[in-house]
Amino acid sequence: RIASPRASRSAMAAAAAESGGAAADAEREAMQRFMAHQKTAAKLPYPVQARSVFAYAPGYAVLSTLCKADEGYPAGAVVGFAPGADGRPSS
Repeated sequence: RIASPRASRSAMAAAAAESGGAAADAEREAMQRFMAHQKTAAKLPYPVQARSVFAYAPGYAVLSTLCKADEGYPAGAVVGFAPGADGRPSS
């Protein structure tokens, strides 16, 4: 019999509760190490990061305004996009 993902999560939660929260502590410690590493990790330039998002996640995005001067603030729209040959988004 194959266990459902929900049953697996329940079993994991029960095991964490039984171990006095050791699993939660280990996860918190791992996240802190990851965050410390990210502070000093090399980062791609912003244009390269943006092109990567478009290249690997084509589909839809939400654009919204932050300008209170516009009537109907805040305003948002769902837009479709895909990367062009040059890596820039096109709609």
